[in-house]
Amino acid sequence: MTDKKQKFEPERLDQQIDEAGHNLDVSAEHLIEDLRWLYRAPVAETTANAESLRRVRERLEEGIRATRQQGVIISLQEVRSRRARSGALNESREVQRPGWSRFSRIFGGIAVVLVAALVVASSLILFNSRKEMSDLGKKTTTPTPVKSVAKVDCSYAFADNYYGVDNGEHAACLRGEETLLNLTKIINGQQVTLISAYADTNRTFVRLAIDGEPMFVNPLYIDKLIVQQDISLPLGPTANIYFYDTQHKRTIQLISFDSSAIPMGTTTLNVHEDITGFDFMIPFHSAKRVALPGKELSINGHTVNLKGITVTHSQTIIYIESAEDLPPNGQVNLEGMLNGKKILVEAYTDAHGNGKQGKVIGWYATVQEDLMQHQGNWILKLNSKGPPLGEGSVETQFVVPRA
Repeated sequence: MTDKKQKFEPERLDQQIDEAGHNLDVSAEHLIEDLRWLYRAPVAETTANAESLRRVRERLEEGIRATRQQGVIISLQEVRSRRARSGALNESREVQRPGWSRFSRIFGGIAVVLVAALVVASSLILFNSRKEMSDLGKKTTTPTPVKSVAKVDCSYAFADNYYGVDNGEHAACLRGEETLLNLTKIINGQQVTLISAYADTNRTFVRLAIDGEPMFVNPLYIDKLIVQQDISLPLGPTANIYFYDTQHKRTIQLISFDSSAIPMGTTTLNVHEDITGFDFMIPFHSAKRVALPGKELSINGHTVNLKGITVTHSQTIIYIESAEDLPPNGQVNLEGMLNGKKILVEAYTDAHGNGKQGKVIGWYATVQEDLMQHQGNWILKLNSKGPPLGEGSVETQFVVPRA
């Protein structure tokens, strides 16, 4: 049917047939219905039925010419019969529709869904692109990354049989005031790490790690620190505590120094250590409580003076002086308790060294705890078991003002 485009337009097929078949007889109407059905067949079947379509068209044209020559009157009964036949033909078409038609409907449904999805996706892309374009002129702020701050390991407290537990160092660590350093050097073939350090009015201490096998006696002997203005900080009353870390195979050492020579108003310590060569800077924690009782105490006829008490977060020191000259080595016979807890009492002499030479000048009574928040009266007990004071004891109370 080469002239199909000229005589039959697909988009106006129904209208053309109706126009052509108006006022035709019943047989011509049947031919119109057949033509509509065959013309809607798929492309493959259209080719096969081309000859039938040509014959139907010719008959239709003849009928149209005949109709133009004589008018046709259709009865009411014929109209009803025509409508009944049209309904039956539609039902027959539904039953006889080939299988490819069902497939075409399914494929057509899928195509509709895909087209709808494409439209939605295109809309979203267009919306996002417009939003990005509108945001180009807006000022954007990049959040500042939060830096993780490394902290000193506070999972253990230093302790030994002589000094007891150093709760003062542990308190400073838990308060976050112990400064992490992690400085490393090779000394005498061993790796030495300066882990951390801390300083307050009573004491300055450093925490070291020496890699290798356990070192049970003076793992690393350091007898002083040098700070600004060439001030020397000697070893303190609780000088050296250490233990072996079996997990990391290294000796952990805590060395304490006397901070009493550091001048008031200091906020930062610039520290140098001669043996290891470490140089570092740490904050100086100046918070303290001070009491000057000025009490005279008598033990077995000997007079001692309760000179002063200094309290910091890491340590409490009680200063006791002898009112008379005493021979050395008497420090081992004096014990003390503060507020019901045992304290360490050590003597100091007028000679340089460890207090075993020269004359005994007095004693340090130290408490390795944070007593900054202690309230009420402080109760001190001293007990002498032998020379140089002889056997005897004394108890006194005093008040330490708040910081």
